[in-house]
Amino acid sequence: MRKFGDKARVALLLASVAASPFALAAPAFAQDGVTEDEEIVVTARRTEESLQDVPGSVSAFSESRLEQLQATDATGLQGAIPNVNIVQGRGSSNATNITIRGVGQPDALQTFDPAVGFYVDDVYYSRIRGTQLEVFDIERVEVLRGPQGTLYGRNTIGGAFKVVTRRPGQDPHGLFQVTVGDYGQLETRIAASGPITNNLAIGGALFGAGRDGYVTNPINGDEYNNRNAFGGRVALAWDPTSTFSIDWSADIADEDNALVMGQATTTLFNLGGAAIYPISSPPPEYDFTASATPGLPNSTQLTHWGTTLRASWEINPALTLRSITAYRNLKYDDYVDIDATPVELGDVFVGVRQHQISQDLQLVYDQGAWNVVGGLYYMRANVDSHQEAYADAYVNGVLGLTSFTRTIDDELQTTSMAAFVNATYAVTDRFNISAGLRSTNEEKEYFRTTSTFYSNPLFNGTFAFDVDNSCDDLSPMLSADYQVTDNVMVYARGARGFLSGGFNGRANNPGEEAPYEPESFDLVRDWHAYRLA
Repeated sequence: MRKFGDKARVALLLASVAASPFALAAPAFAQDGVTEDEEIVVTARRTEESLQDVPGSVSAFSESRLEQLQATDATGLQGAIPNVNIVQGRGSSNATNITIRGVGQPDALQTFDPAVGFYVDDVYYSRIRGTQLEVFDIERVEVLRGPQGTLYGRNTIGGAFKVVTRRPGQDPHGLFQVTVGDYGQLETRIAASGPITNNLAIGGALFGAGRDGYVTNPINGDEYNNRNAFGGRVALAWDPTSTFSIDWSADIADEDNALVMGQATTTLFNLGGAAIYPISSPPPEYDFTASATPGLPNSTQLTHWGTTLRASWEINPALTLRSITAYRNLKYDDYVDIDATPVELGDVFVGVRQHQISQDLQLVYDQGAWNVVGGLYYMRANVDSHQEAYADAYVNGVLGLTSFTRTIDDELQTTSMAAFVNATYAVTDRFNISAGLRSTNEEKEYFRTTSTFYSNPLFNGTFAFDVDNSCDDLSPMLSADYQVTDNVMVYARGARGFLSGGFNGRANNPGEEAPYEPESFDLVRDWHAYRLA
């Protein structure tokens, strides 16, 4: 019988009785594959323009194109974008590792920042956990390749991945999808939007996904690498006047999946050098005899939610003021049997709690030959982590030891502030030059306590530290583009981006806790010629 968690079961039930839409975001190609019958409007430069007019390496995917690719999450675009690798993160089912032009950062440890920025409705997600989100009920996906420091700021040395959700409008919209597959897969997506009054519209979306595990423990029947997830989103769009609009949205995603377990391929030894889990050579046929430590399920549990308030005021035909205020909350608990054996050698628990607030103010000037975007940005993120590691089998019987437990508690606070401007001047109707600059100030404070408990007090020890780090960065951009014909454009672009500095959250010895400095890509050259249609 199909096994669902209560939340996923409720989501599937609601989806089966309601009418409507949680749509897949389908991408229309970007410059790398623009379809002839579809024009894509993007905001790669923080202002709406045709994708074909952007002097940069951008790929955009409309809702219909995403449906063609059957992309239900970010990894569905793997292989669809040049020089981009998008895969599920290691050690979890709810992280996304994005590498652009060989630049990426796959480690989900809270003290390390990603090298590719991830945005939903221009709200920055500061961790790679919680980004393995469902791609539905959206307008498009944009992937910007190369440093994006001027307009997008920190941690975009590789590029940026942008999701733009569907804005409710006066035209009713609905979608209902059901997917059935092997391993008991059952997924339901439902979404709907429409008017409440002539200037107020509402939209909502809901999904539930369940699937049995790909791997089964023959000893106890436990299944691993399964899927048990649900989520939803609600949005309001209000246009009180022709020059002023307010958009509010809230979303939530919840997952409880069993992690994949491996198999030990070499003999495991204890602290005294004695074999505690012998493995023959060559290793035996995969038998999957490992089981999670009693009381610690081999699973990952995540809840990610947030809310966003957007406002836009057209002060006059040439000047528009925008505000984006957001709050994100991320919580996950990982229970992992690292040694993948019945002995307690590398069994760990990691619990992380993060919340962040951000404020983005933008002023857009668009008149005559000039298009200028300037603004101020503020973000504050707090991450608390608690870790436990158990290795009783590693010390048992050595010097009278019988138990080993290590705990780590840490707190990371990041404050980032920036001011930026980006201007484009049309020299002629075919030739444009653009320049931009972003100034960023960032401060980080990191506090860690750690304790190790042995049954022999002679081996007790701690290594705690309290460090901070700050940096200032200037990220320039300069580009020029020329429309050779109505169908061909050439451009050259130079840009800089920086990856935030940080701390070694895995420091085991004094001195290893020293902060590391930011990384930067200095004026990476980028040129391209492409056919527009």
